Amino acid sequence: MSSYGKQLKYNISCEGHLERAANSNSIILAKQELEIAIDYIETNNLTTGNTSFFFKTTPSNDIEFWYNNLNSAYAELEELSVVNLSPLETSNVLMKLRETILKRDSVIAPSEIYYYPNRWAWKITISLWPFFMIFYILLWIVVHFLYRDR
Repeated sequence: MSSYGKQLKYNISCEGHLERAANSNSIILAKQELEIAIDYIETNNLTTGNTSFFFKTTPSNDIEFWYNNLNSAYAELEELSVVNLSPLETSNVLMKLRETILKRDSVIAPSEIYYYPNRWAWKITISLWPFFMIFYILLWIVVHFLYRDR
């Protein structure tokens, strides 16, 4: 699958549901959306590791922390979905969930998680294609001028 295809699949199957969970007006609806996102994460083995390319210790790219954070938010929603909360308590829970999932209206996730676990192959492919393009253009120019008069 192409890098765009992997990113699109992640955006539709996970990030979109995380966004919907963060924007939900009820605990039950937020729990349903978060469950869909967590199912995608578990199905695609996005539960441990790090998406960093050069520095493996970058905390913002720690998949396990991100996954555990989402799971703990889900467990809290599951616990609170059976309790009769006041509107203020419900609002506070949903605000906390929103702060857990979103940062400035963008989903918090390790960068380029859609490449994981094949980040090396994707990085190499993405970084080498300009060189191949230049090589083929130069090859075309050389061949064109060498065989121009024949």
